Amino acid sequence: EQTEQQLQDVSQQKKQTEQQLHDVSQQKEQTEQQLRDVKEQGEKQLLEMRHFLKKTEQQLHDMSQQKEQIEQQLQDVRQQKADMKEQIDVYEKRLQATESML
Repeated sequence: EQTEQQLQDVSQQKKQTEQQLHDVSQQKEQTEQQLRDVKEQGEKQLLEMRHFLKKTEQQLHDMSQQKEQIEQQLQDVRQQKADMKEQIDVYEKRLQATESML
């Protein structure tokens, strides 16, 4: 009877061990799936960040070009102002010369 009890105990331990093995196997599968999910999510976020960075760099480049254009326009306006001032000076001198002749 003792041997039969030991046999039952061993059988019970075997069942428990098999159940534990099954549980560990399931946990392993779940953990591997979570790892894959985290990796996939990380790669997706990295792609999004790279896209955002590229877009931001393009915007920065565009703004830099706009700044250069505005600076050039400002330089052109200053030159036009100087040219007009020069023309006004010439007209004023002509006017004074004409007035002195009268």
